Amino acid sequence: MVVKKKITIHLTVKEKVTSTLHTLLEDFRLGLKETHVYNIRHQYAALRGLKENLSEDEVVLHIDFAENFLCKYSSKIQAVHFGDSHKQPSLHTGVAYTKNSVISVCSISSSFRHDPCAIWALLSKVLTFLKDQYPTASVLHVVSDGPTTQYRSKKNFYFFTNIPYQMGWKKLTWNFLEAGHGKGPADGIGAAVKRRADDIIARGKDIPNALVLFEELQQQKSATELFYVEPEEIECMDIHVPSELQTICGTMKIHQITSASPSQMSGTKPRIS
Repeated sequence: MVVKKKITIHLTVKEKVTSTLHTLLEDFRLGLKETHVYNIRHQYAALRGLKENLSEDEVVLHIDFAENFLCKYSSKIQAVHFGDSHKQPSLHTGVAYTKNSVISVCSISSSFRHDPCAIWALLSKVLTFLKDQYPTASVLHVVSDGPTTQYRSKKNFYFFTNIPYQMGWKKLTWNFLEAGHGKGPADGIGAAVKRRADDIIARGKDIPNALVLFEELQQQKSATELFYVEPEEIECMDIHVPSELQTICGTMKIHQITSASPSQMSGTKPRIS
């Protein structure tokens, strides 16, 4: 007995489309708006305008993870070069812009985690510091690149729409720059911090771990504000992530999120100490 099956096939045919020159130019213009170059030029212009016209209650914070610092000894035996002898502290850097000042910040931790829980353990101390320095500030604009494992993810969206309100911020925006253009000034902060650490080692001091790195840098005169975050502080953030968080459709196409009130997601709200 022969069993007959229906088979679906797709045919590609050439079709002639007739239109006007005006429609062609309009379609080209609309298509151009979706390109990488158009987006980054528009973002840079908007960011420049934002910084130049900040009001007294606004803060722009441009953040990024710097490459981990490789801890070193001023003098060492050959065996130190092998295995896990050299610790690698994480550096989360940023530059904060207000109407009348610019402040560079750097959070240091021995944890290798760069996920949203780690980001907000590192970022919470920075935001608390900024609110203490500028009590009248109520509008926060965060600028970063957009990797889905870090900033552009559902967990980060959840923390962003909860934690800053506990510090007194009233209105929030998070702006994701185009791929390859998100580092900006924050990357220079990481390089400066590592150069200072290398100078300390060159003068005979050992920096074997993240805590010593923080303590040694604290003793140096610098315009960069430093913060130390224990791995346990990062792990504590894990318990605040609701299990029912859903991925937002089209996350990779999101360039900005805004918030004017805390998230209504049920579950344990994240708290800062």
